[in-house]
Amino acid sequence: MPQCDLYNRTGDPGEHVYQFQTNMLLLQVSDAVMCRAFPTTLRKAAHAWFKSLQPRSIYSFVQLSDLFQKHFVSSRSLRKNLASLLNIVQEKNESLACFLRRFNAATLEINNLDESVKYTAFLRGLQPTSKFAFSVNKSPPGNMKALLEKANKYIQAEEYLETHMDRRGEGKSEQKKRSREVTPPEGKLAKRPKRDERRPKDTFNQTPFNAKPSQILHEIKDNKALQWPDRMKSRPNKRNKDLWCHFHNDHGHTIDNCGSLKRAIEALIKRGQLRKKTTNTTGHGKREDREENAGTINTISGGIAAGGSSGKARKAYAKEVCVTSPPPNKKLKTVPAATITFSDDDSDGIKTPHDDPLVITIKAGNFDVKRVLIDNGSSAEILFHDAFKKMNIPTDRLRKMDTPLYGFSNHPIAAEGIIALPVAIGTPPAQANFMLDFVVVKVPSAYNAILGRPTLNQLQAVVSTYHLKMKFPTEHGIGEVKGDQTTARQCYVTSCQSKNKEALIIEDLREDTKMQIGEPVEDLVSIEVYPGEENKTVRIGSNLKENTKLELKSFEELKAHLSSPPLLSKPFPGEDLLIYLSVTEVAVSAVLIREEDGVQKPIYYVSKVLQDVETRYPKIDKIALALIISARRLRPYFQSHTIVVLTDQPLRKYKPRTVVKAQALADFIVECTLPEDPPQLVISEVTDPWNLYVDGSSVVGNSGAGIILISPEGTLYKKSFSLPYLRCLRPSESLYALQEVHEGICYQHLGGRTLAQKILRQGYYWPTMQKDAIEFTRRCDQCQKFAPLSHTPVAPLTSIVSPIPFAVWGMDLLGPFPMASGQRRFVIVAIDYFTKWTEAESLAAITSAKCGDFFWKNIVCRFGVPRALVVDNGKQFDNNNFQTF
Repeated sequence: MPQCDLYNRTGDPGEHVYQFQTNMLLLQVSDAVMCRAFPTTLRKAAHAWFKSLQPRSIYSFVQLSDLFQKHFVSSRSLRKNLASLLNIVQEKNESLACFLRRFNAATLEINNLDESVKYTAFLRGLQPTSKFAFSVNKSPPGNMKALLEKANKYIQAEEYLETHMDRRGEGKSEQKKRSREVTPPEGKLAKRPKRDERRPKDTFNQTPFNAKPSQILHEIKDNKALQWPDRMKSRPNKRNKDLWCHFHNDHGHTIDNCGSLKRAIEALIKRGQLRKKTTNTTGHGKREDREENAGTINTISGGIAAGGSSGKARKAYAKEVCVTSPPPNKKLKTVPAATITFSDDDSDGIKTPHDDPLVITIKAGNFDVKRVLIDNGSSAEILFHDAFKKMNIPTDRLRKMDTPLYGFSNHPIAAEGIIALPVAIGTPPAQANFMLDFVVVKVPSAYNAILGRPTLNQLQAVVSTYHLKMKFPTEHGIGEVKGDQTTARQCYVTSCQSKNKEALIIEDLREDTKMQIGEPVEDLVSIEVYPGEENKTVRIGSNLKENTKLELKSFEELKAHLSSPPLLSKPFPGEDLLIYLSVTEVAVSAVLIREEDGVQKPIYYVSKVLQDVETRYPKIDKIALALIISARRLRPYFQSHTIVVLTDQPLRKYKPRTVVKAQALADFIVECTLPEDPPQLVISEVTDPWNLYVDGSSVVGNSGAGIILISPEGTLYKKSFSLPYLRCLRPSESLYALQEVHEGICYQHLGGRTLAQKILRQGYYWPTMQKDAIEFTRRCDQCQKFAPLSHTPVAPLTSIVSPIPFAVWGMDLLGPFPMASGQRRFVIVAIDYFTKWTEAESLAAITSAKCGDFFWKNIVCRFGVPRALVVDNGKQFDNNNFQTF
């Protein structure tokens, strides 16, 4: 039997079936043999699937192959389409040969690819800044064949240039090597290490990874701190072209064996940005250099003086300005020279005009310190004491500082000490990392830190308050820090409020002599406002009359009562509550209370006016009704607390009331709940009685099915909830009513339901009226022969402009809108006339080229070339370039 690759659910099931069928057709075997031989090409998971099939369930190889492909449909390889071809672009450092190889491999997977589309896709994928792209746009080849011939010439030129440069580099290296091969002095040869011992090839202290380098690169490819490598210097013709490195965008080795990628990952690990991708210890079992963030501080700042803390140091610092060159013992740290400029792009997101200070965020001592003020008028870096405490730094780390600080107020401020902290400013890789001495000061401030002239000079920083940004040179380019305008204004408001809060001193300008106070003309006696409460007394004249004394006492009682009105109380969770019930002839009420230190305090109360039927309830039913109403209206209290009913009525579970204080409140509420004056009923004497029959459901839920009345003459009448009195008909009368209404003098040959409703409106009724009306209509010969049939559609018909999906599109421009990211202010929209499908994209500028790119990518490449395009004849559409396109 011909050999066939074994399948283990990792490949395309369709390709495996095709390969198996091709091999078996060479042997010209039967369908049964193919079914028996197919499982020999399966292994592991695929073979387990075949074994799970039910016996005698397969009748042909077509059925077996269909089941096989449906089961492993998730492993099918997706065929590339035109959209995937347009996504293939030349990388920044990718050679033309590598790009052409990837492009040709993608075109082979697309069936029936048009040469013009292939030509356009190749031009769109070229790097715009490459020499080849400039050449083909300057002199277009015209077709794909000429374009490939021109590309092959450029590839040969690139390989020749690389080979020539490599030879020159080898010549220079050999010359340098020969120049270094000088015989060393005697005695020093043994001490000098060999070259291989000094620089081992591709060895470094690598931190063990818990994932492959290719997986780590997929997650960190958008990280700005990642250092992408330069172009590979080895000869292209000597490298393995079957191995591709996505990190270099070149062939020669795999990405998992790329030493440059491992070094770049190691650099990010040392900066603390890839903690999750490493094991607990480094390769040598040592602790990693950087620690995790300890937290974020929102209201702390710091700084240090520039000239030193002693007077002698400050004098020496002042004299240095007269020296033309720096002292020989001081080494100035420099960075590569760079030009720092500010443009309008630096002020994006800044609301102008403004007078806001520059407030930034720095990293100090493993803390993200916000609200840091940049002050070039300060000669010290200040760290406030609240920040120092939140950093959890021991106070014994503070160095003593004897000289005070000035500028916080009119008086000198004594410093708590000096603390040295590691500081990081900017965003990696253009980040400044250095040690900074902060002066810890215990004064109130709206800022977290103040960075003064010493830090700005050390960084060689340039500050622009208009752009609210600070830039400084680093070894990896220009670093920059953008200020937070919202935080700056909040700090400004807080600072102004704290300065306006000054102490108010009130001087007593009265004379030392005491004011003359009038003496009472008679003796005063103390009387109790409430009997038995000796602490509540009032003093009145002893010669007053008894009536006057009683009136004064009553007046004091009224004032005491009004000064302490009963307020609603709040219950505690799990507390038992009490409820008092009260009823009258026309209303019910309830008061929910709680007890605290023997005092009953009200929580809430409810009341209800009784309806006409409810006023005739017995007293015990009214008490139960009051409890039900209270449980419904005070449902949260009844669900979360145990309610004890205090009443003198024999309910199922109740507690006899002991005091009547809260009961008096419930009685007062029910007495104040009065209904409107009820209408007076006039009862007249009835000589001939009528018999009334009510169904049992009429007393449940205040509604029912209806009632039946029998007149003294024996006629039956039915009364429903919303219809008039209906006379009940006998079977003979009901048939006559149906004939008269359906085909009588005013006949209309109505339908069954309409016929029953019309008889009902005439005041007649019998129990089987609906059924009889429908059966009578079905037996009507004229209705069955001449009844009209309605062919009118349910909804109005509308004409369709485009009968084919995605054949006619309408396109228009919207805007300008408020500026978004990337200076986008406009939106281009295209809508299909048939499906109403919408495609939209935001634009920074509305030109014919942008409109053409949108039409190509979003309409042509996704839905094909439309039959018509409807526009508003704008300049972006009504021009030669767009119409030619």
